[in-house]
Amino acid sequence: MSEPGGREPFWDVVRRRHPDVDVVLLPPAGTTPPPPVGGEPVTAEEAHRVADRLDDDFATLWEGLFGTAPEASPVRWTGGLVPGTARPVRSQRSADVPLDLVGAARPSLADLGWTTSEPPAGLPLLVAERAGQELQLTVHDGVARLEVRGTAVSIDAPTLRALRAEGRA
Repeated sequence: MSEPGGREPFWDVVRRRHPDVDVVLLPPAGTTPPPPVGGEPVTAEEAHRVADRLDDDFATLWEGLFGTAPEASPVRWTGGLVPGTARPVRSQRSADVPLDLVGAARPSLADLGWTTSEPPAGLPLLVAERAGQELQLTVHDGVARLEVRGTAVSIDAPTLRALRAEGRA
């Protein structure tokens, strides 16, 4: 049986005090369910089209937030939530940005169809979701970081290895 919360001290105490209770941690309400398992894995050409769409979306977001085109950078591929899936990821940093960028970005992203939320405390952080894509905008010490994760696709291991090798080249 998996352990809720991993090996965090809080859950150790709960398990010790209540051994007869099964603890199940659910994802936060409103989160996108993982893609269905199965389906035909995408080909390398289809994966490149997925990455190109993400890159175009990223460029639109970057230009809207920072007023300039993003630097050329490859799309990376990370494992999806479901085995046999992967997600394209694009990120970039920008220096000398105002600390209130996160607050100013929220209405712009909402206008583009993103559902946004901000944690109540900590670093200035904005997270957003739209049609299976996830966005994270952080600002720390005058440096902003924008990361966009694309929708997960079914992919076989050799294709994923090849895509990851391209991203490092």
